[in-house]
Parts: sequence; structure tokens; C-alpha cells
Amino acid sequence: RVGMSLERARAVASQAFGHIQLGQHDIASDLLAEARQAFRREGNQVWVATLDLHRAALLAQDSASDADLSEALTLSEGARQIFRRRGMVAKHAYSQLVEGRLRERMEMTHEAARLYRSALRAASRLRLPWLLYQSQHALGRLEGRDSPEAARRRYQLAIDAIESMWCDLQPEE
Repeated sequence: RVGMSLERARAVASQAFGHIQLGQHDIASDLLAEARQAFRREGNQVWVATLDLHRAALLAQDSASDADLSEALTLSEGARQIFRRRGMVAKHAYSQLVEGRLRERMEMTHEAARLYRSALRAASRLRLPWLLYQSQHALGRLEGRDSPEAARRRYQLAIDAIESMWCDLQPEE
């Protein structure tokens, strides 16, 4: 009512993220669409891409149909391109991880591995343990198809990354 449409869009997006964490994907999907529409009206491509990436992750659930996976891949590729053009390295790397998961689900394992490795390089360079552990875990899952030992090494590196996050927490956190 007071004309703060950008703030309202951010609040709706935050609600969507909360519902994703609660596993309430239908509600989250509706809120993502509402927030996306508001950010699109504002001309905010970065937020639109961010919401598209979250929508892609929702569509990629275990029970996703081929059509859902195809839509998710289109959304994640578009988001990745926007983040790359804008020089948003961490978001670009995360979008590679999401796209890699989609390609892995679609049995495009070589492309998935390439995306996972690229995300891993960025996570290492930027020292982002949250992305590092997800990339190592994804590579472990993929490499574990051929080599349980390679998977074990990757999973140990993922565990190390998670443990490094705990070390950075302050007592009040």
C-alpha cells in the first residue's frame, strides 16, 4: 500500500525460501512465481535469475517428470548465463551445481561432471565451504558409479568442508 514493491518482493521471496526449507514445495512454488513476477516488473534480472534457479531446484525433485527436468534445465541455464554476465562468481558456481544435478538426473554424466568440477574450482578459489562440500559430494556420487574409493575420497573432502564451517562459527552463533 505504501509503494514498497521491491521490499514486498524480497519478503515474498524470503517466505518462499522458508517454505522450501520446510519441504512445503507447492506453497514455495507459488510464492516463487509471485516474487519472480514482482522482480520482473522492477526489471531486476539478478533476482529473477535467483528465483528461477530455486524453481529449477524444486522441479528437479526425485519424482520429477521429464518435462519438469527439461523446464528446470532451461531455467538453470538461463540463470547461470545471467550470473556469468554479471560477474557473480558464487551464484554462477551454485547455478553450475544445480545444472549439474539436473544433467546427472538426465544421464548426461560428462556434462554434469564438467559443471561440478567448475563449481568446485570456484568454491575452492572463493573459499566457500557450503559450495565446496556440495560440489565434492556431487562428484563423489558421480565418481562412485565407477570407483567406490574415489567416492570415499570425495565424501571425506565434503565432510572436511562441513567441519571447516563449524570452526568458523562464533560461540553465540
